Amino acid sequence: MAQPMKRKNRSTITSTTAAFVILVAACGPTTPTQVPTTTEPPEATDTRTTTETPATEETHEIFEVPTETHAEDPGWCNPLSSNAPIGVATFETDSEGVYWAGQVIVTGGAADIDDVVNGLELDLVDEVTAPQVSELIGQVRTDGKLNQAVIRLYAFGTNTPPYVTVASAIHQILNSAQNARVGVFADPNYVIYSPIEALPHSISGSPMGATSMTEAVDGFWSQWALGSSPGIGPVRGPEEPTGEGTEITLFDTSPLVLEGLWRVSRGTHEVGVCVSLPQSSYLNDRFGPYVEGQPHSISGSPVDEVGAGIEHGLFVAGLANAVASASKIHLIRVLDDRAQGDMFTLIKALSLFLKQADVNSLELGPVVNLSLGLRLDAEIHSNALCPHTDECGQIIGSLRDLIGTYLPEYQSYADQDEVPLVALWIPLAAAGDQGSVIAAAAGNDSNAGGQYSARYPAHWGIGDAAMGNIIAVGASNIEGIPSCYSNEAKVLAPGADGTWPDCEGATDQCTDPLCPYGVISLLSSASSPDTGYGYWAGTSFSTPLVSGLTSLVLEKYLSTLSCPSLGAQDVATMIATINPTSQVLSIPGTLAGISKCP
Repeated sequence: MAQPMKRKNRSTITSTTAAFVILVAACGPTTPTQVPTTTEPPEATDTRTTTETPATEETHEIFEVPTETHAEDPGWCNPLSSNAPIGVATFETDSEGVYWAGQVIVTGGAADIDDVVNGLELDLVDEVTAPQVSELIGQVRTDGKLNQAVIRLYAFGTNTPPYVTVASAIHQILNSAQNARVGVFADPNYVIYSPIEALPHSISGSPMGATSMTEAVDGFWSQWALGSSPGIGPVRGPEEPTGEGTEITLFDTSPLVLEGLWRVSRGTHEVGVCVSLPQSSYLNDRFGPYVEGQPHSISGSPVDEVGAGIEHGLFVAGLANAVASASKIHLIRVLDDRAQGDMFTLIKALSLFLKQADVNSLELGPVVNLSLGLRLDAEIHSNALCPHTDECGQIIGSLRDLIGTYLPEYQSYADQDEVPLVALWIPLAAAGDQGSVIAAAAGNDSNAGGQYSARYPAHWGIGDAAMGNIIAVGASNIEGIPSCYSNEAKVLAPGADGTWPDCEGATDQCTDPLCPYGVISLLSSASSPDTGYGYWAGTSFSTPLVSGLTSLVLEKYLSTLSCPSLGAQDVATMIATINPTSQVLSIPGTLAGISKCP
């Protein structure tokens, strides 16, 4: 049993992820075979039977290899559709790496925006258009004051005066909006990320002692994170919900580089994943526009100098499926191969997702998994945006004034937020009105100086004025206490830990499923050609366990109890109430605590 962990210097773990180690078997890599697949999402099964042939004297044979197969018939999978961007932008961060330089996100009525940006000579790059945004804003009850609204991404152009900065552009837009008495808001285009600080650590032989795919699959299901306390399980108990009739939508990276339905097979363990690769200025800048039928990735190998980020989304998907095996998994790529992106791309993908989810057959919206975020407080904001003036204070004051008049639903959050984030708040609030519970990673920034507050958007899931549909998820270790790196959160779920006393990532020390330094999930066959599994640690991987549990709760409410009226806030509140912050979430305990409709 691991010793309790001291806090570490945040320079070591500053993200929602940490390094992972690839699980390999004793033989060398084998090229995966592409074969036809079914169109329904396969449930994870546990028959654990396979046909094996005798091993040679020289080596242990692996009798099955991991495969990812793209289905010819997409079946239930309906990828997001979006038009190509209006323009092209080059993305470079500011000196602090907090926002993308030379870019501004502007929200409001289209005609009003045209008026207030006049004179700045900004280039329109991309937008989420009316009536789509008008409907989203309408869902958060603004009394029509922002009718025909859009959310636009602008970039500095060749005609933009050289003295204009992101801060001065925002300040001018907000002042013009106040003078014109119109509801127009402006935000920097912040960096959204789950950064990777170390390359995967590949170990020769098998860390789990697996000499066949069967043993590797056994290791996945027997890991401590999926078992009884201090794990979240046991998962897939007899006669318990499996997530039937629910969906979990992940906004993340993707090593699966074609849109549509994929079957990810690891022996008897199969997971169906619907992949969307929506167009965005940021991703097009990194990848080039997506062309149907063509691979879409910037790295020749996902485990090269680009790092491990490309695997993040599939790893998250495997954990969500482990808890809710019958839930449909939708993976929407909003981050690049380095697990980095921009706030506008996330906003656009969320908006497209909400439009599509609004017409599906679910009684409640899909569960949303956000194993990503941005760490933002007043000090970081000021240092990055306007370090030498009091302009940030003026910007925030102007924002609060405009919010109070034109977006009153955000007022209570803006009062507690050190830095209001209007453009990101709108689709998240609309998701709650549409019935989606959002599980968001709290982040891995805490250190010896104390526990950091959760990152945005998880930050909106804690505090007195928390958004009722957001669950802020922290990580717990094998002792059932918060992981050394975990930020403040509403609930805890297994995410593994670091070493004592420095809280260093140590997945390379893992040799069995009870390793305290990592949880086990899926890697692509390109990264782990023998078994398709690996170890990783972070609140990123606690979050999909909570998303899976939420799907089980939805199934029980909707199918078993047939609750006639149920909202996202009801579900999120119940999960947090049954499971106190000091305790790790429990699947059996949560389901046992539901005996009647809210």
